[in-house]
Amino acid sequence: MKKLLAIVLSVAILMLSLCACGAQSEQSGSSKADNNDKSSQQIVTTEKVSTQPATEPNYENTNFIAQPPQGKPNYKVEEISLDEAAESSGYSITDNKFRISDVYTEDKYIVLNIIYSDYNSPDFAAYNVIYDLDGNLIANISNIALEEGCRKSGQIRGIYGDFTVLCISSATFEDRYALYNLKTKEMKYLHYDTVSLEHGAIIVGNKNPEKENNYLYGALDFELNEIIPLEYDSLELASPELFIASKNEKFGLIDFNNNIIADYKYKAIQNFIGIDKNESRNRIQLLDFEKNINKNTIAVTDNDGCFLIDKSGSTQKIDLEVFEKLEIGRIIACYDEVLYIKNSGGNSIINLDGDVIAESFKSYYDNDFGFINGYCTTQDKNGNCALINTKGETVYYEQLDSNCLSMNLLPVDQNGLFSIVYNLKSGIYKTRVLDLSGNEIYTSEGLYPIGNGIFKKLEEHSFRIFKITEN
Repeated sequence: MKKLLAIVLSVAILMLSLCACGAQSEQSGSSKADNNDKSSQQIVTTEKVSTQPATEPNYENTNFIAQPPQGKPNYKVEEISLDEAAESSGYSITDNKFRISDVYTEDKYIVLNIIYSDYNSPDFAAYNVIYDLDGNLIANISNIALEEGCRKSGQIRGIYGDFTVLCISSATFEDRYALYNLKTKEMKYLHYDTVSLEHGAIIVGNKNPEKENNYLYGALDFELNEIIPLEYDSLELASPELFIASKNEKFGLIDFNNNIIADYKYKAIQNFIGIDKNESRNRIQLLDFEKNINKNTIAVTDNDGCFLIDKSGSTQKIDLEVFEKLEIGRIIACYDEVLYIKNSGGNSIINLDGDVIAESFKSYYDNDFGFINGYCTTQDKNGNCALINTKGETVYYEQLDSNCLSMNLLPVDQNGLFSIVYNLKSGIYKTRVLDLSGNEIYTSEGLYPIGNGIFKKLEEHSFRIFKITEN
């Protein structure tokens, strides 16, 4: 069951929940009042203030698998109008100075990167505009009232629920950060050197006085209370309950109370969704964070020993060859009791006992990140593509056509839609959108999925957005 704290979440992923802020003072007062009562004294000394996430992920049922449709449904393809993104800034969508340079989804929002004019121009601005998944304008960052000395340009550094972190350029070109409530419009400035919002955890950092060009990181909750002290060389969210933290180039796991769950002895640890968000934002957009949490994650030691680690920190050694660094994506990932492996012998899907359930295959394009929403995209040396489920069964296969130079099978999104991009000999890139029953839904040039049945298309200098839903 989900617990809600202070905000209404648009997607059940993760938040932080604090125990009563006066608990520590109450504890101190109790210890004085009950000094002669041994039983009360024992309770006081063992009780401590703890911070818990607002969601309780059910690890028995978090490997979400998109389902094929029943029969052959009718689909509706609609373009989401972006006119308001320009008009809310006082521009026109047809103004050649106005450009939508990129579009992506995060949490349950569509985020537009806007650029107006040229960088050296006095009217230059770069900022974000935020829509919900139905195409309703939520916020235009360039219109938010800022501190004196701040410029109109500003980008978000993460968005979750009702909150986003803003990175605002000042007149001195130094970045300033603020936590902004999309619903109440409240702004709280954050006096740190770097700030980002990762699903419900505010990761902050300050320059390390002892190491040049290095930072020390910690974390805050939405009330801006420090829950993780700024003492880590790196810090990122691993799951709705844990962080991956590093000290002295060694990685471990800690919980929201800064308790060590896995010791700092690994050279690399994956998060529990098995995808590095820094390298693979396109994959992250196709996932709902909490639904894709694995029961185990993977860690590697200096001698390339591989270990499964569960949420309690229990480890299990597994006999795997590590061919490439874990940091670059789902090179080794556990999903629904199976492992996706990329190594020198090729890519394989095996169970936890080491039995191969899908023969080795090579992946020659950017689709070697394992299971997304329950399906793995593969490609053989001849360019033929297949979609494989967690049982090792092929649910879709397509042979490279003689009219194509190459094709790329893109992962399944949250709604069970996937795409194939064809590099035609004519020089055109054509995209077909299909569902898990193999029904073709839509075909267009230059279409690319960004999650939740939403696709972006670059035309001239700006992007357009299309949304596909069942009628």
